[in-house]
Amino acid sequence: MSELEDTLRMLADDDLSTVERIILSSTGTVQDLLSVIFGTPVRVEVISQLNYDTVLVRWAKLMINDPDPMTVALAESVIPYETNDPAFIGMMGEKDIGIGYAINKLGIPTKRHLLGIHVADDMFARTYKIRGEMINVLITESFSREMYASCQKP
Repeated sequence: MSELEDTLRMLADDDLSTVERIILSSTGTVQDLLSVIFGTPVRVEVISQLNYDTVLVRWAKLMINDPDPMTVALAESVIPYETNDPAFIGMMGEKDIGIGYAINKLGIPTKRHLLGIHVADDMFARTYKIRGEMINVLITESFSREMYASCQKP
């Protein structure tokens, strides 16, 4: 089965809106995608970052400031030290840079692979892996269904 077929199978839930389907299946930086959806720049604010022996675990919220600060997504990332570029690991110390932006800044080609989605009455989430030459990151992002329902055009 192809990766597209796998993704379509995961998105088979008839209850998903078009915006939710686009977010769940996107393979670009979520920060850029959400900026387009909301029509204003989305910034990353790291909530917590823990350095363990073999991995860095990062919790962040993606925020807009238009007109008041508002969280538009939450993300949890697991970044193994051994399989990631030291320059990338170093950039994770900059608490205001998104993972996708850091990878792009380093110019490292990567591929994103959707591992799974979860849909509930009040939220939807996706887990995916970013892989490339010395890039190996596992990310889970969650989104409020109520917030994204207002993004639908009649």
